Amino acid sequence: IIGTLGFQGNTYQRLRHQGEIGMSVLKDYWGRGVASGLLETLLDWREHSNIVRISLKVAVTNERAIKLYKKYGFKEEGILKKDRFYPDKNKLVVSPFDYAQGRLCESI
Repeated sequence: IIGTLGFQGNTYQRLRHQGEIGMSVLKDYWGRGVASGLLETLLDWREHSNIVRISLKVAVTNERAIKLYKKYGFKEEGILKKDRFYPDKNKLVVSPFDYAQGRLCESI
């Protein structure tokens, strides 16, 4: 396995139109189109589902991933402070992105 992408949806009536993704690719395979392929597969699947909002979190220091997500239409919504803690850092700040129905969205 060189990369994974998971989608976490919800069955509640008010929330079943949305979900959050998590993705990772082995470092040896960065820059080879693996992440793009995973995202394209996800967005193709979304076209045939009732999902209208896909969100994710990414470290603000992960410029490479942020560039990729923006390329596929994800839009930064804000900064979450103290969202994750790691032993070697006080805090990791992450940015949620949002993708809705093939276009950048100001809000849903």
